[in-house]
Amino acid sequence: MSKTIISFFLLVVFFWQPTVLTARNPFPLEVLYAHIDKQNYFTGENIWFCVYLVCSQSHVQTTSSRYVYVELINSQREVVNRVMIRHENGVFAGHIPVTEALEAGVYNLRFFTRHLENFGEEYFFQRAIHIITSQSLQESDLSEQVKKNDLSEDVPTINQNDSFSISFHPEGGDIPIGIETAIAFNAINSNGLGEHITGTVVNERGDIITHFESTHLGMGSFEWTANSDEQFFAIVRNTAGIERTFQLPRAKEDAISLQIHRHEGNIIVHLPKTQTQNRVLYLSLQQRGASSSERWNNERNFLIIPENNLPTGVVGIVLSDAEGIPLSKRQIFNTNRVEIVNTTFTTKNETHETRERVNATVTVTNSENFPLNANFSISVIDNNIAHYDTSVNILSTLLLASELRGHIENPAYYFDSKNENAKEHLDLVMLTHGWTRFDVNRIDEEEATAVWQDFERSQTITGTLQGTLLRRRGNQLIRLMVPEFGFVVQPFDAVYTDGEGRFQFENFEFPEGTWFRLQSERHTEIQVDEVRFPAVTNFLVPTKLTLDDEDIELLRQFMHEDDWLLDLDEFVVVARRQGQSLTRRVNREMIDGMRGVGVSLKQLLEDFLNLRGLNLVVLDGLDWSGATDVAAFEEIFINMSHVISIEIQEHFGLPMSIIGKRYDAVVKITTDVRLTDRNLGVISPLGYQITQEFFAPTYTTPEQRANERTDLRATIFWNPNVTTGKDGSVEIYFYTSDNVGDYVVIIEGITDEGKIVHSISRLR
Repeated sequence: MSKTIISFFLLVVFFWQPTVLTARNPFPLEVLYAHIDKQNYFTGENIWFCVYLVCSQSHVQTTSSRYVYVELINSQREVVNRVMIRHENGVFAGHIPVTEALEAGVYNLRFFTRHLENFGEEYFFQRAIHIITSQSLQESDLSEQVKKNDLSEDVPTINQNDSFSISFHPEGGDIPIGIETAIAFNAINSNGLGEHITGTVVNERGDIITHFESTHLGMGSFEWTANSDEQFFAIVRNTAGIERTFQLPRAKEDAISLQIHRHEGNIIVHLPKTQTQNRVLYLSLQQRGASSSERWNNERNFLIIPENNLPTGVVGIVLSDAEGIPLSKRQIFNTNRVEIVNTTFTTKNETHETRERVNATVTVTNSENFPLNANFSISVIDNNIAHYDTSVNILSTLLLASELRGHIENPAYYFDSKNENAKEHLDLVMLTHGWTRFDVNRIDEEEATAVWQDFERSQTITGTLQGTLLRRRGNQLIRLMVPEFGFVVQPFDAVYTDGEGRFQFENFEFPEGTWFRLQSERHTEIQVDEVRFPAVTNFLVPTKLTLDDEDIELLRQFMHEDDWLLDLDEFVVVARRQGQSLTRRVNREMIDGMRGVGVSLKQLLEDFLNLRGLNLVVLDGLDWSGATDVAAFEEIFINMSHVISIEIQEHFGLPMSIIGKRYDAVVKITTDVRLTDRNLGVISPLGYQITQEFFAPTYTTPEQRANERTDLRATIFWNPNVTTGKDGSVEIYFYTSDNVGDYVVIIEGITDEGKIVHSISRLR
């Protein structure tokens, strides 16, 4: 039986491929994780990140969604910056600048796709970071300042200890009468973090039945045999001495519950025969949306499954009746040692001097040391200036946090081989954090009100066209114009509205900062739909930033203004001499005399301004020329009542040359509104971010090494797109800074087969 289940299960998990989503699915078809270069940032730096968007079942990298949205959120839950990243050769990488407008404090980075919006914010990926400014370094204790000032009133502070709650989770779901059952519990304080507690179980008469105590982050378990269905209570006390009483779940006479044990690399599913007599039962294995099941053999009370026969990650074990109704659920975390990925970072020299080239090799192999093809990102940071987040990594996100409900505190702890009790503590997480996140019932309940979004393949602009008396206009032509290179405008596209007056431009994309002009027939009004983004409800509080006096002094030196100046070689700008230009302002009396008059640009230029030939028209800071043909100006009308000023820059001699176009004059028109008429509209929606490369100095010559400018970089090296060769290795190099005491190298990525690459090493 076990071989059949396992073979089918592995077939589903490893050979499933993503397809275009055309109907509702009860679980996301993609999961994402973001590797950032470090956790604390300084004014003038960039927050560098690489997003791994993977198939939720196979963990193979996918480009089902073309764009990933990244938001920088302050402690008041306000989005202070948002960028849209498109994949370049399958890699989603970008940056967010840390500008002077950002105050020191705690921020969240939030990553999501439009597809993941269907399932709610809990399916987004978030990271907590610190931003440090020069002003914040004036405080004697930076960490104390962060704690006091960087959290809004509605974000819990870090030292509240006056309240807590506790939940109890019998293994398998229910407590059968007369059978010893493991009862797991999870105590949470007002910060949403684990609270250490002690407690006793008592009956209705107050008799003590057993004692218990949390063993890790408020979690723990105890064994208990309930011999009746009477009500039992837990009297619980936290470290502050506050005592509360909670009801325990009642035992049930007909309850049936799975019990899981582990022995010598095997998973043992135990079900007492007394619970299975005369019942038709089915056992199912579930992981990442895939499922397989077979009938339970009532002649035995256990099933043995080797750990290496199941994939690594959260595995759900479900016992159902003949109608498929679940009776007992248990989830475990399985580690398949065959799937282990070995990642090594080696350098030619054991130690390095300042401003020295570091030649390194990264090798990725499987458990048998055979080479693997992998794509990864790498960050090298100065650990004396910068810090990395030890509480989360690509392993803990893709294998654990993305599969469970609720906030998991310090999930990376369970994947650190140095933690001796990590395996036992991880099983407490499995027992207390409920069932899988793929909640079919919740999706069905929200179907009537939720707006389902498929994979986002391109950018779109949508809206409505209205005529007189607010009537929607169907079958009407709408043109979309896009300014290229800041001045030259070319026709981009045209569509007709549908019967409801709706229009949609799609199957195109544009970079950030692009302005569009929409134009319809006169006596109509264009209403462009507002692009909506998900609300911010969750805010992660990072671990306390602890800095001693020596750290703060080094940071002050790092943040010194002179350290941010770059010495550029002398250069000379040579321009071709052209004729003289003259700027004149149109008489205000002439503009006032035309109030209430509507004229086309062609009329304004030729009849009133006496300008012919090829002229560049800049209206409210944007080029509205439409085309090089002057006849195109007949389509653009201006209400002169809204005109504030008109400036004309004429050229005598050679025509002006602007971005490859030659003009006789530039006409600058300023109005008190951004629209000349309701049938015209100017918008600048969010576009994809232009790729920017990480810059770091090189020291290849004696002169460069002797440069007196201090080099105290926080991020020494960052590369979001590194690919191993056929031998599973790749060579990289970078230069050390003026401080080489302690570097940390963080490598994270995915192999071609969907295995996870993760490594943290030290460099001195």
